[in-house]
Amino acid sequence: MEFRLIPIKVLILATLILCTLQAKGQDYHLSNYGNMPLLINPAQAGSFLGNQRVGMVYRDQWSQFTTEPFMTAGLYTDLSLDVGLTEGDWLAVAVQVYADQSGGLGYQYHAAISNLSYHYALNGNHSKSLKIGVQYGMSQRKLDLSNATFGDELIGSTANSNDRNLFNNFNEIAQGLGVGLSYSTSNRGGDALQFGASVQNLLQPRFQNNRVTLRINAETQALIQIKSNTWLQSRVYASVIDEAYDITILLAMPFRLDKKSPFIFSPGIGYRVGDALITSLGVDYEQWSINIAYDITVSSARAYTRGRGGIEFGIARIFYHYKKPEVTPVLLCPRL
Repeated sequence: MEFRLIPIKVLILATLILCTLQAKGQDYHLSNYGNMPLLINPAQAGSFLGNQRVGMVYRDQWSQFTTEPFMTAGLYTDLSLDVGLTEGDWLAVAVQVYADQSGGLGYQYHAAISNLSYHYALNGNHSKSLKIGVQYGMSQRKLDLSNATFGDELIGSTANSNDRNLFNNFNEIAQGLGVGLSYSTSNRGGDALQFGASVQNLLQPRFQNNRVTLRINAETQALIQIKSNTWLQSRVYASVIDEAYDITILLAMPFRLDKKSPFIFSPGIGYRVGDALITSLGVDYEQWSINIAYDITVSSARAYTRGRGGIEFGIARIFYHYKKPEVTPVLLCPRL
């Protein structure tokens, strides 16, 4: 029985890797792109209240299903600078690194990306702003089958695996360029709206003689205050590259237990179209933000995964750097 189960798992993993390669670069995949906002739109660099933000994300998919699951990790930091063409504008710089390993076949994707964004204030109180960003970096795709074992090798039917012949080892590095645009608006009542779009792979790098075509991303976020301590938040992320697409819809209800509580809890639910249901819980405390998400497979793959999906953990912290005020000394006449 064990020898019948193992080839099925290997076949599933091999199929997923092959689909990834043939899709010409399904570069990244998260349940909540808010855990790494710069990944989908470079214009998001500097879009926070503070001076510097540091965050990370870790995703573990199908660890209950295979001993070598799909793992994703990312780390980023962005810094806002008081530099602008007009008063109220600011510049932001950012760096992010990303790593993805897909199962026992040893397919790996790594990227190191730098971001630059400019925030143009459309009014004096900064409630409306237009942001434009650009990103440039290097990415690596690698496939190493040395530690992979295929079904026909397990049953000893052949010394030269027919499944293994479907793949070729490679290790290639390419440059990447992308641009993004974002608009945000808010009011004193606590409502906020943001939407944007980006285009990546502008240099259209080649991997294994296949050109990586343009990846087009779109995002929108809305926050509506229902009560003094309760909000409704919606997020939609969409990404298209060739015939492959990723559409994720998330709904959450952030709330405080009372008006003076420093904690904001954000339970949520979402759906990645054609793939998985998503449950999430976020907690904000002062400058800290933590989010945990778990997706449940609802596609045809659930017959093999028994509905199990991936768990994702994100954490971020915002830092404030205050300038010491410069006070001009005033000399007072002692006779007065």
